[in-house]
Amino acid sequence: MDMRELRKEFVGPNSEYYIPAWDAYRNEGTKLPFNKAALTVFWFFYRKMYLVGSGVFFLTLIIQFLVQSILVIIHADATVAVIAGYTALAGWWIFVGFRANRFYFNHAERKIRKLTIDSPGDLRAAAARKGGVGFVGMIIPVVIFGAVALLFLLLTAFVVKGFWG
Repeated sequence: MDMRELRKEFVGPNSEYYIPAWDAYRNEGTKLPFNKAALTVFWFFYRKMYLVGSGVFFLTLIIQFLVQSILVIIHADATVAVIAGYTALAGWWIFVGFRANRFYFNHAERKIRKLTIDSPGDLRAAAARKGGVGFVGMIIPVVIFGAVALLFLLLTAFVVKGFWG
């Protein structure tokens, strides 16, 4: 089985979107397109990229917290701090949207390469199992990240309000 077919099995749904873009990226060096589905962190978990999704989520929280905290520390207006935080987040998510397909491509390549070494049997079934999409894998991160986001929201309120003052 050739690598293109393994990639197609790995991607599963919407392979008609990813595979031609990946082929052009690999063969012609073209840039991968913007991925609007990746404008939410949930896309990474839907595509079983748990480590990347976790990193994107925590960087999102850190960016928002740092921007707002710095502006509050320098005594900027709270409204300005919030607007600046959301502006920084918009820039971050645009960056993520432009990089998401490259993250996914690299993720797929690593997993498929590992499968070809570790799974001498039915590569097609192994690729479909390791890749594809997963709704169940999104539930635990959503609960955990919801709790962490709530803690960050409280921490931000703590800093913005001047230690609950």
